[in-house]
Amino acid sequence: MRILALDTSSRAGSAALLDDDRLIAAHQLDVSATHSERLLPAVDRLLADAGWTIGDIELLACAKGPGSFTGLRIGIASAKGIAVAAELPLVGVNSLEATAQALAFAAGPICPMIDARKRQVYAALFQPNGAGGLQRLRDDVSTPAGPWAAGLGEPCLFVGDGAELYREEIRAARPDAIVAPMALCCPRAASVGWLGRRAFLAGEKGLVAHYVRPSDAELNL
Repeated sequence: MRILALDTSSRAGSAALLDDDRLIAAHQLDVSATHSERLLPAVDRLLADAGWTIGDIELLACAKGPGSFTGLRIGIASAKGIAVAAELPLVGVNSLEATAQALAFAAGPICPMIDARKRQVYAALFQPNGAGGLQRLRDDVSTPAGPWAAGLGEPCLFVGDGAELYREEIRAARPDAIVAPMALCCPRAASVGWLGRRAFLAGEKGLVAHYVRPSDAELNL
């Protein structure tokens, strides 16, 4: 199954092409240009580099959140537009699970964190299941990084741009914390594609944004 995967839940947006479980190509940039400027050009380049066309794609997987409100809207709107135009099945993938998936062979619990602004992170907790997948231990939350880390019951591996941003707060709360360098983690879109294929084969479909907390517009209203 040939898969196009998109992730715009954080500043370091990415796109990837997979053939079943095999990563064919990936594109990731952590730069000031917005997702609206670079997402579709990145998809075009990936397809050209792989020698594929959009007609070769059999499934579109997209990160559904939590994450940047604007980023998620751009990614989800783009995914739905491509899916309608190309008549592709579409499946959403949890952004925190995709962030943790890159480290699914770790020995202990993994705490993914995505920057939520307002000095908070989106966070969850997963346990590697020994077969390359993850078992969820805690639901997604929007929370300050330090207190969340302090409340976890055992040493954890922290990963994600939120963990990188609040590295010192996490280590102050938990001296035993290990914060994975962002550069050592594969582009998240690759994990989105991997998880999306499994979800689709299990009968899941559709893409609905998962924001966790209300947007500023909703709160101000």
